[in-house]
Amino acid sequence: MKNICFATVTSEGYDDQAAGLYLNLRNYYHDVNIVLCTLDGPSYLRLKKINDNNLLCINAADVWGSTLWDNVRGRMNGFERAVATKAALAHWVLSNFSTKVLVLDNDLLFLKPIDDLIDKLSKYVMLITPIKRSLSGWKKTQKAGLFNSGFVGFSKEGIDYAYVWKKFCFNYTRELFEDSLFVDQKYIDYFVGLKGVYIVENTGINVTGGQLRSIHMPYCDEKGIWRVKDGTEIRVFHSFDGTPKEFALSVLKQKYDMEGAKLINLKKPSNVIIEVRQRSFLRAFSAGRIFLKARELLSSLHVGVIHIIVNIERLLMLKDMNISKRLNALINKKDLMRQYFDD
Repeated sequence: MKNICFATVTSEGYDDQAAGLYLNLRNYYHDVNIVLCTLDGPSYLRLKKINDNNLLCINAADVWGSTLWDNVRGRMNGFERAVATKAALAHWVLSNFSTKVLVLDNDLLFLKPIDDLIDKLSKYVMLITPIKRSLSGWKKTQKAGLFNSGFVGFSKEGIDYAYVWKKFCFNYTRELFEDSLFVDQKYIDYFVGLKGVYIVENTGINVTGGQLRSIHMPYCDEKGIWRVKDGTEIRVFHSFDGTPKEFALSVLKQKYDMEGAKLINLKKPSNVIIEVRQRSFLRAFSAGRIFLKARELLSSLHVGVIHIIVNIERLLMLKDMNISKRLNALINKKDLMRQYFDD
């Protein structure tokens, strides 16, 4: 087994970000193993062509196993599949490939090495990173959790924790705020206080782009070093949805992504920014609008009612399988939980 690896999940439309992260990591870690997990065939074929003996491309179906993956596809949308697969990927890596793993979102930008955090996995079994949201944002914290799932680490000794995270995410991963359990992220709160869990306190790690003005207030000092408002050097920047695209670190991430697109011969630019801009427009005119409106109207009612509405939405709107297979995915989930997750 390898000693340490970085791992990320990608799909078509995000491959330039994944390739950009790969190039970014290679600036600081020339020989460390990197695992790219793809959710679809085009991504796999595109990324596996990268000529690097320390790069492994793997399909999500191999990470989950075909039975579980088919069930995930039958009841989760694309975003939910991606975030749930991060948990499955962490468990797969520890079971099959490496004794330590850092699972990363592919919209991260590394400005400096993080050897000290990698070393933490020699002492701790799990590494989690706070979102650093302001107290005034407590309502969002209540719904989305205290920690960000875009920067999570495990050692081999923490494989049981990775298994539980995978189990939680298989059972329920939804892009749904109403029940205060948002995708894969809120589950990380459950590990606080457990033996061997390290909370990253360094404010320069996973600096989130959506909170630049309210929390981080980053600046570039006279030596050209990026820092947050308390003076801590920024080593990992998270350029996710909501990051001003003209912000300097966002521009730098985009440059890596453009180089990544060239590396994998990707002709079309990433649709991520376009998708974010158009999300409200597309939802307003999509066939699923009635379900989204129903979700809003029922948000004050019992969580179980909301899930019924979402189940109907998924049954009718997901396109990967026919409706019979999607219905079976919803029905068979409990049986698969008993079969594949013994506790």
